[in-house]
Amino acid sequence: MSASAAPDQIPIKEDDLTHYKKRVTDLLRSASWQSKRDLATMKAETAPKGSEVVFRGRQPLERPVQSFSILELAKNIAKSDEIMEEGVNQGLNLLRQGMCVAFHVADLYSKTAGLESLRERNSKAQLQTPTEQLEFREKTETHAAISIFVFSYYVSCKLAKRSEELSGINLPFNGLPESLALAGQLSSLQCVLYHFSSYLKEGAVVTGLDFLRMAQLYFGAVLQEIKNRVPALKHTEAYTERSYRLVRGDFSISGFHGDLLGARLPVEFKRVDINTIVGNRDAKLHGRRVAQSLIAYDFEAKMNPMVELGGFPWVYLMKGIPGTGKTLLISAVLTLVADYCKELGIPFRPHLFPNAIVSTFQGGSAENMEQWMTPLRNPQELILAPIDDAENSFQDRTMQGVSAGVREVIGVFLRQTEGASAINRGNAMIMFATNIPEQLDRAVLSRVLARMDVDGARTREDFLDQNGMWTKGVGKLRNGFMDLAWPRDYEHLSAQRLRTAAERAAEEVIELRDKKLAAIVEEVSRTHKPTEQDFYAALFVKVQKEFSFFSSRDVRNIQTAVGTRLLDFDFPEEWLSKRDSFVVLPYGKKKEMIIDLMQENLKGVKFHHVFHQETMKYLDTMVSILDATRIRRVEEIVQEMGVREEANAAYMDKVKKKAR
Repeated sequence: MSASAAPDQIPIKEDDLTHYKKRVTDLLRSASWQSKRDLATMKAETAPKGSEVVFRGRQPLERPVQSFSILELAKNIAKSDEIMEEGVNQGLNLLRQGMCVAFHVADLYSKTAGLESLRERNSKAQLQTPTEQLEFREKTETHAAISIFVFSYYVSCKLAKRSEELSGINLPFNGLPESLALAGQLSSLQCVLYHFSSYLKEGAVVTGLDFLRMAQLYFGAVLQEIKNRVPALKHTEAYTERSYRLVRGDFSISGFHGDLLGARLPVEFKRVDINTIVGNRDAKLHGRRVAQSLIAYDFEAKMNPMVELGGFPWVYLMKGIPGTGKTLLISAVLTLVADYCKELGIPFRPHLFPNAIVSTFQGGSAENMEQWMTPLRNPQELILAPIDDAENSFQDRTMQGVSAGVREVIGVFLRQTEGASAINRGNAMIMFATNIPEQLDRAVLSRVLARMDVDGARTREDFLDQNGMWTKGVGKLRNGFMDLAWPRDYEHLSAQRLRTAAERAAEEVIELRDKKLAAIVEEVSRTHKPTEQDFYAALFVKVQKEFSFFSSRDVRNIQTAVGTRLLDFDFPEEWLSKRDSFVVLPYGKKKEMIIDLMQENLKGVKFHHVFHQETMKYLDTMVSILDATRIRRVEEIVQEMGVREEANAAYMDKVKKKAR
């Protein structure tokens, strides 16, 4: 994440945590808890018949208060009273720092939400009405949940960076023995520490790495427990509408998202200047629009005016044969957004799709996908999420042999992009890239709001420019070594200039590749003109009868494509380089500036012309993608027949030669 914070991101300095350290150290040294159900009880209740774990006699109705010391247990594991083993020492420091951060964030919530004043009035018996008393209890519960969440999230985030090292350590872990108490901050933290101490007492934790592994397992379970209980919490806005960042370190938190993937070290990607990519003019233009659209996001309003204006297709698809530059374009767009964000002081997350998201364990793929999708809901940063070779993880579920893991990944993606909780704020974009779009699941394809062909170099000028960039580097090896003459009628890279869709509108003619689709358009054109609403109503009815997969979502996608086309213009350079010119302005002012720019850009462009072109392009691409499997099969058979004929001809020539 960038060092520059979003407008409402609250920095946490080391001085803010100092005065909590004694309180936290005392908790680690000595605490107590009266459990309703402890680890031993849980193991006994779940043990199979005939096992050695059994209870002797009736269990007490009320358990006694248990005192414990995390510090003493750690010393026993480290087998030292003074100098502790490195792993144990690291674990204790994580617990201490995590609780300090939790105390500080919870205190900020207490002041902002008014809990501090309610607590003071309660101590003086001044909460007279049931409404006030209920509010006090609800805010106290939320305060406790925030404390536990921030504590466990900090520990889990730090240990997530050591997952590869710790994953090979197998320790018995049975989950949380009881539901975590949320009656108050101190009692809640003591409850969490008590059950952690129970696992440390079991005897399986004998080394420093064991200590860290158990902390990873345990606090991951605590984190999940609180996430599950978030919907029942009240008065959470004072916490969820802000984000917090340690000034020293790489830790930040926003609401109850619990994104452990965000705890990784900064993501590195290959930097590519978009101007050095040859050909792919439409795709490069789309890439530049992606970067500009993201920059328009307003952190204060948590919304992007481009979304409201209908020109923010937050799921893209890049398609093209291997070697045409899809991966290169992904790197170029990442580079462009990263550079804009660095210049403007905006937090940016390059959120790459992991290679091993499909798990061999049942439910593991869904869990991995949920974890990857979680950051996309974080409103405190701009996020670009490319998915290269998308057909590997989003394969058509109707195809034979599709794994359960792929089905889980697709299921999560569909819910997160169109479900009840899927909010498109305009700060995140997903970019699919694939060689074989026809193998993508049809429901996934229906979520795609913009499609771009990546064809690579196509013209004489493209290949001249591609070779020109290469030979320019060769020429640096030795003066006079590169002796290829450059043509006099062409200036290097001049053909790569990007023109807006509005500039190209007059010369763009859409030729439909599918004969059935072309026949439908011709039939509708006999009775209606493209300037009439009935043209599109009649067209969509006939398309749906011929192609059953066409739906209202496709119509919405066409409308988004039109909105994107209307907003196809370059932002002024100062908007992308000077914060005061655009980024920090109020949401309404940004929207007004974009509309003014759109109106200026659309001079002479007719709406019906844009609507007709985008409709034809969408329908042509949709049908060609879904019909590509049949076309490929036909081509394979034709090629095979050609090889057979060639073989027969060669065989006959051979027979004739022998006969002579």
